[in-house]
Amino acid sequence: VFHGEAVIPPYQRRQPDESWLRSVKRLFTDPQSWLDVAWVWLAFFVGVFTWSATVVWLALCSAVVLGPVGAVINAALGSDGGGLAYLFGLPYRHVLDGLINFGLGLGAIVVAPRVFRGLAKLQTGVGEVLLNTRGRDAMVLAQLRDSRSSAHRAEAASLRRLERDIHDGPQQRLVRINMDLARARRQVAQHPERADEILQAAMAQTQETLAELRQLSRGIAPPVLADRGLEAAIQEAADRSSIPATVYASLGEVPVHVEQAAYFVVSEALANANKHSGASTIDIVVAVQDDMLYLTVTDDGRGGASPAKGHGLAGLRQRLDGVDGTLNVCSPEGGPTIIEAVIACGSS
Repeated sequence: VFHGEAVIPPYQRRQPDESWLRSVKRLFTDPQSWLDVAWVWLAFFVGVFTWSATVVWLALCSAVVLGPVGAVINAALGSDGGGLAYLFGLPYRHVLDGLINFGLGLGAIVVAPRVFRGLAKLQTGVGEVLLNTRGRDAMVLAQLRDSRSSAHRAEAASLRRLERDIHDGPQQRLVRINMDLARARRQVAQHPERADEILQAAMAQTQETLAELRQLSRGIAPPVLADRGLEAAIQEAADRSSIPATVYASLGEVPVHVEQAAYFVVSEALANANKHSGASTIDIVVAVQDDMLYLTVTDDGRGGASPAKGHGLAGLRQRLDGVDGTLNVCSPEGGPTIIEAVIACGSS
């Protein structure tokens, strides 16, 4: 099993129009088929070895009982026992042989779990190497291809959304501002009051355009991320939030692609909270531990957030798939909303 999925050996597939000769050739040239044959032979010898070792060790474990019993029987029959005490010419040979066998048996029992575990790993390891290695490698490659495709889809969707938002928002406003300025220019000589009103409206449009551009810029990595790092970029995003947001950060050196992914998670989570949550506070916790970045954004709002509803969370999940990351959203009705992201800092 690989990450909860059964490993499927990558046999060469039969083509629909394949002749019997090609089928035979495919069978003899398929590496996995030869590995299966090798497993059949090796599994027999490994099985015989592990079975024999298990029987021998169980016999050693039984010495904890059979040793003292055998010493008593030998003493009752007047036999010398032939044990270690007899070989070394020691006195009280029956007592010493019983104690020696008891100690060996007790030691074997103590070590038995490790021995049996090792034998089991040996037997399963042979099958794992011969039967699952190529299939596991194929699954890793498939996951890497899926991650890359997810990253490309997320990037393309973000660019399309940004292009659409710019076209529908700031671009239209700039066209209107240009028209207003042209009208004011025509009116300035004969109707200065009217020209002043037009200029005032154009200035208001300019402020709205700037605000909209700032809102759209959350989909683009800010310069502070490259200049001062992830912690400063998250703090700046929290300062722009209309809902009071507190940042708790413990970060070391983080790869650039991980910084960008984490920043977009925070930016999108803050944007969703400001638009939809009705929250009064937001907590942002980000830390790096064991080469993994852990990020949590929590708000005390009304809840109900879900990647299935859009709100940019579905795009975040695709973006994180592309950097070996995961996204978990817990947002029951009535709140709170907890968005958790885990990103592998060693991903590329």
